[in-house]
Amino acid sequence: MRTSVIGLLQNDYVDITEKVCLLTHYDSRCVGSCVIMTSIIHNLIWKKKELSVNEIIEIGNLYDDRIKEWIDLAYSAEDISALQLDETYSIGYTLRSLAVALWCYFHAPDFEKGLITIVNEGGDADTNAAIACAILGAKYGYSFIPKYYIDNLHNGDFYLHKVENFIKLLLKETEG
Repeated sequence: MRTSVIGLLQNDYVDITEKVCLLTHYDSRCVGSCVIMTSIIHNLIWKKKELSVNEIIEIGNLYDDRIKEWIDLAYSAEDISALQLDETYSIGYTLRSLAVALWCYFHAPDFEKGLITIVNEGGDADTNAAIACAILGAKYGYSFIPKYYIDNLHNGDFYLHKVENFIKLLLKETEG
């Protein structure tokens, strides 16, 4: 969840993602899941390119070939219930959260339907929604986030200021 924003960096996003992930999740599957997330966001933002399922599998295989089963599940599941988000033994597991985000990436027709589907399915809904909505926001764009959510964001002005400062830093990176 905390690595999604790294996908907005123009350079060194893979190396930085690995380092940030390793602070709390040393397992290679977890590191791979974080890199997949930031790679999707990076490609959507900087290259205007959606990664294919095969490209995502290739990234996962760089870290652990067991990630593929979660990618396949997300890609092939017609309904999000196939991900079994309410399994209490796996709440907080990065591969399950990856599968949720990928399910939205592959299947959600828009930002709001993706968000509502995740939250209504249960499980670790706040984490899953944060990760999936980072990808959905990158995929569909800010203008497709319902205005209601933006206007009713708790401390919205504070966060808007933070985001504006972050964007300025990103723009400086691209100029330098």
